[in-house]
Amino acid sequence: MRAPFATAILAFVALAACEPESPTSASTIAGQYVMTGVDGSGVPCCAQTDSAGRVVTLAGGGMEMGWNVPAGTYWWGVVRRYTNPDSTFRDTQTVVSAGTYSWDGVHLTLTDSTGLRMTGSVSARAVTIRFQDHAYEFWRLIEMPH
Repeated sequence: MRAPFATAILAFVALAACEPESPTSASTIAGQYVMTGVDGSGVPCCAQTDSAGRVVTLAGGGMEMGWNVPAGTYWWGVVRRYTNPDSTFRDTQTVVSAGTYSWDGVHLTLTDSTGLRMTGSVSARAVTIRFQDHAYEFWRLIEMPH
């Protein structure tokens, strides 16, 4: 009778150990992120037709904070898919913003190279950046050891 109870306790402890901690400093949010959504919609999303009749879709994106860039700096970009009327397509990657970031355990602030400031929130492995009346959502794939 004790073996199933002990197994259940061990399973609970193992799951609790795997639960990501909430980051508390700029170095603890450093890592590589993938864009998962915009304004609550998953990517791909946000299709619009341009003047050439192509459907332009936000196909995805990524962000690096203190990863492959100097500590305390970031960049984030998007991938747009241009689908022609004949169904052929072309993907383009555009850097949306690059600069420095700070995280005090509560507030995430990104300041790009032009001085534009954006705010964000962090919850375990998820980061949301508010920019131009939209909320861009990212999920951390790789984190820096700390």
